[in-house]
Amino acid sequence: MSVEPKQTVYINNINDKVSINKVKSVLTILLQQFRPTNISLAKTLRLKGQAFVTFETIDDASKAIQSLNNQELFSKCINVTFAKSNSDTLLDKKELKRIRKVRHDEHKIKKQPQTNSKSKTKITKSTAAGKNKTKKQSQVDVQSWKTLPPNRILLLQNISSSSLITKEAIDEYFRSYAGFEMARFVATRHLSFIEFENEDIAMECLQSVDEDDMRGKFGDDIVFSYAKK
Repeated sequence: MSVEPKQTVYINNINDKVSINKVKSVLTILLQQFRPTNISLAKTLRLKGQAFVTFETIDDASKAIQSLNNQELFSKCINVTFAKSNSDTLLDKKELKRIRKVRHDEHKIKKQPQTNSKSKTKITKSTAAGKNKTKKQSQVDVQSWKTLPPNRILLLQNISSSSLITKEAIDEYFRSYAGFEMARFVATRHLSFIEFENEDIAMECLQSVDEDDMRGKFGDDIVFSYAKK
């Protein structure tokens, strides 16, 4: 699946033996003609060798990709592509506050009808056949998970039991989202916690992810939402 063009690009396969400061300095020089506004390199040992660079325009980002992709840097050929989500550096503080307020208001509105229909839901469940009731109890209440308040940690549930799905596969899928820190895969419970630097970056991932693509990789029954705080 091709990633939609955006102002943030993802760079990987950077030589992780070179210091972060040196890599950042060289990238700054190589990319200066494309007007980068922010260069962020992963600092943790597990994520070293990766960087996110944000530009003023999508056109600048496109030109940077064309210029650097598959070029040699510190004796290694780097990969440069559009990131799966934009960096939160594109949003100023006022915009971040506005987004948080909108999300909070949406959460309150979505919770209201659930409260009003609580007794009705109980009656419906009580009349279900035993077999169906057991089945329903084993399923994730998708609506309740989808209306949870923002959190920097996301939760991927109902992951397929396929042996092809590993922590490494989940890391690989989310690695090109700006601000991704780590995935904690609990195979016995068929779920994974996906951690980001902050709530705003997590929200960007949640809103921009292609759920059809995700189902193709992790199973048709997945539920992707904020984790409970």
